[in-house]
Amino acid sequence: MSEVGSQLWKGYQGALGNGGHGGGLPFPGFDNANGQGGSFRPDAPELGPTFPVGGGEEGGEDYPDYPNNGNEAGYPDYPENGGEPEQPNYDGDQDSGETDENDMQPPPQDDNGKCHKWDWWSSEPAIGVNLGNWLIPEWSWMGHPDGISYNGDIYSQCAGRTAECTEEMRTNWEGYILESDLEYISNHGANMVRIPVPFYAFIDTTGDEPYPTDEAQKMELTRVLNLLPAYGLHAVIDIHAVPGSQNGLEHSGRLGEAYFLTQTSQYWERALNTVRAVTEYVQSLPEDTQCMIAGIENANEIKPENDDQIGTTKKFAVESYDIVNKAGFTLVTSDAFLGPAKWSDMFTQGENVALDVHRYWAYSDPASVTDASIADDLAKFATEAAASHLPIFIGEYSNARPYEQDVESLRYTYQAEQSLWVGALAGSAFWAYKGEQGNDWNWRKAINDGVIDTDDYYNFDMTPEWLKQHIRDMFGERSRI
Repeated sequence: MSEVGSQLWKGYQGALGNGGHGGGLPFPGFDNANGQGGSFRPDAPELGPTFPVGGGEEGGEDYPDYPNNGNEAGYPDYPENGGEPEQPNYDGDQDSGETDENDMQPPPQDDNGKCHKWDWWSSEPAIGVNLGNWLIPEWSWMGHPDGISYNGDIYSQCAGRTAECTEEMRTNWEGYILESDLEYISNHGANMVRIPVPFYAFIDTTGDEPYPTDEAQKMELTRVLNLLPAYGLHAVIDIHAVPGSQNGLEHSGRLGEAYFLTQTSQYWERALNTVRAVTEYVQSLPEDTQCMIAGIENANEIKPENDDQIGTTKKFAVESYDIVNKAGFTLVTSDAFLGPAKWSDMFTQGENVALDVHRYWAYSDPASVTDASIADDLAKFATEAAASHLPIFIGEYSNARPYEQDVESLRYTYQAEQSLWVGALAGSAFWAYKGEQGNDWNWRKAINDGVIDTDDYYNFDMTPEWLKQHIRDMFGERSRI
């Protein structure tokens, strides 16, 4: 581990999950003497699940209930202090009014005379959209080129037929995102795109991996990135598919097991090499393009299922930081569905890191989700997020819910979400820009159908007043509502 990584290690307290590991212990699964480097230990014990894998909203805390109708003042009671909310410090303690080492503060600016890159700590939030289904196919539900029979993931699609599969993918790479798409995104008020990319566009495959490594996919990425300055768009380069798969889902490149987490010794160095390769690629771009790179994300939706895997995830974030920060870029790291509170032991104020949190209601039990419950969930999340010492970027969200999808209800969901994402956090990126899905998932269709008002991203008229007041109370001067 580098000197930077060793310093970050000092902030790691080891309080993982419910019980977790004591302070000062090394990352689970690694032979780290006092946390100073070491190699992966494949025989490390699995300690059992310690959090709800599908969630993370609990954040390790007990939250009060938030009745959707609020109280007479128009927002929920706060019984712990007589009905009046305390102004939280950003480390979750009562704010003394003085800066402490856990307050959320930006890293020092050192641009060496170049442009300032995206500032995740500024008053301007990211208003973004994901360019999904482009370089990473999610053809099972977002559509695919005509005449192609799809087998469920890119690994199966290409197995035994890599050359033919590469030609199929070239059609998608070259035709899915055009300059006119960037123009549309910019003209509709967005300032950022999040771009999912696969590891196999940057490093070689090994063994029987059938993935297409054709240089054309990187050339198409370069084409799009070099257009960003003309349209005033920044970009997060998101490593959406990690060697071995970080979650076993279609978008990781391979359905099934998350081999990066279960067979880490086989995939660890390749994953870090991917981060290096992406970072070096960004450094090779023209200077005006580099200035539009808001961050490099080391792994999309990594999904640990026990303490050992949580340790692997956090160590991967630290070592990725060494690589990305040294090159002068912000590391964007997934919260791994743990919630921001579970990252309170990672990194320190002033580190060049943003936390990517994904929030969806589409996969919840229909009996448990209503317009009111969404507002309640957002209030709970606001309480946790306000205590974070890292800027929080909602890198994926949608309007989808497991109940009616009429325009008015979808508008309510969108405005309620954005009242927190844009109203107080570091911003968001809608999933996804386009595709065959409806206006609950398709940004362009949502705009065309009147679900999203791109003339005013601060239109929260449909958001309950009590929720807006709660956000103001939690975030204080950081609130933009």
